[in-house]
Amino acid sequence: MNSEGRYSTSGLIEGQFEPGSNGQVLKNLLGITTQVEMERIETKLLFELTDQLLDECDLNKRFTAEDLLQMHRRWLGSAYSRI
Repeated sequence: MNSEGRYSTSGLIEGQFEPGSNGQVLKNLLGITTQVEMERIETKLLFELTDQLLDECDLNKRFTAEDLLQMHRRWLGSAYSRI
């Protein structure tokens, strides 16, 4: 598919990379430029959110699409803009 196709992200934040990352790491609020470090931070944030959600939700919780969007924002909102 060409870069101007149906799913093109050119000009959007989703298509921008962190300076110094050689096009490997999405633009982020933390200035991280290596893929390994970004993966480490995302994993740390996911573990933190998981702990919070285990305290907040019970076994009978039925998740909605909005719940999933909020979880995603809570997970990556401190690392990326527009989450």
